[in-house]
Amino acid sequence: MSIYNIVKELVCISFYNEEAYEKSLMELFQNLGYNAFYGPDIERDYKKSSLYE
Repeated sequence: MSIYNIVKELVCISFYNEEAYEKSLMELFQNLGYNAFYGPDIERDYKKSSLYE
C-alpha cells in the first residue's frame, strides 16, 4: 500500500463520524424496506409488558 493510499484512507475515516454512520445504517435499513420512527413518538403500554407479569 502506498503512502498516498494510507493518507487517503485516513482522510476518509476522519470524516466518517457517528452521525454519518447512523445515517448510512438508516438508509441501508430503509432500502431493505424497514420504517424508522423516533422513539419518544412511539406509544407504549408499559403495564402490558411481560416484565410486569
